[in-house]
Order: sequence, then structure tokens, then C-alpha cells
Amino acid sequence: MTLLVVDWAPAQGEGDKMLFVFDAGLLTSQQRANIKFGDGELVEWKMVHGESIKEYMPERLVRRLKTAIRAKNHGFPIYAEHGIEVSG
Repeated sequence: MTLLVVDWAPAQGEGDKMLFVFDAGLLTSQQRANIKFGDGELVEWKMVHGESIKEYMPERLVRRLKTAIRAKNHGFPIYAEHGIEVSG
């Protein structure tokens, strides 16, 4: 696994959080076929293009994943705060 993002995300009432995003590689077609949800909480999954993720999750997660996509494309990890890359 390759580290893509280290994200500092303080939350009032919850305290500071350090969140990490890793590239775990691609799933094979067999692995995708074997995805099952045993507890009934989730009923489906899908792969979506990075430009479409805002339709599926809250903005704070969209920021973090878009930063992870940039890190993957550039080939180095990114430090972020609230999902936004910090330069410098």
C-alpha cells in the first residue's frame, strides 16, 4: 500500500484527527464479484469516476479524495488540512 494523503481534521467537540488515505491497488474482477454485505446496512457498491464523487459523499470527503487523486497522479503523498493540500 502506498500512502497518498495525511489529513489533519480538527472537529469541534470531537478533537483533532489525523486521517490517512492509502492506495490499496486495483480489485480483480473476481474480487469485485465476491463483494458481499452481510449486515444489511449496505445494499450496493459501485465504482465512480473521480469527477462524479461529489454526487455520492459529503464535501469534506470529496476534498480528501480529490487530494488523494492528485497525490496518486503526481506520485507523492500530500499533507492536507480539512482535505485541502497545504503547500509549503
